[in-house]
Amino acid sequence: MKIIVEKSDAEKSMIRDAIATNILFKACSDEELDELVEVFAPSEASAGSTIIKEGDEGDGFFFMERGTVDVYEGDTHKVTLYSGVTFGEIALLYGCPRSATLRARYFCKLWSISRTAFRAITSDFKRRRMD
Repeated sequence: MKIIVEKSDAEKSMIRDAIATNILFKACSDEELDELVEVFAPSEASAGSTIIKEGDEGDGFFFMERGTVDVYEGDTHKVTLYSGVTFGEIALLYGCPRSATLRARYFCKLWSISRTAFRAITSDFKRRRMD
């Protein structure tokens, strides 16, 4: 299901710039990218909160506008992510369990798209291209 989320032109541009270089979105047309950006929804994560929990069902892709996130596999710290990164690609494609836990080190401003919305939009454009 596709729910359009109001956002400023600056926010749209920022999200578009962040996702356009991601492998999942590289093949998208400009029109398709515009529609995808429309459904990204904002959220926030306070310091210490869990954004993604290892083993949970993967159902969304994120762009981190602002913040710092630590990535853990089990109890092992793997990497730290900073403002401007995207994560959760595998969830958009396969909906498989999350492979890591992501915990906010500092306050985070996030934008996300659900697997359902992503697949609805990309399937629609794929159908249009085939017609």
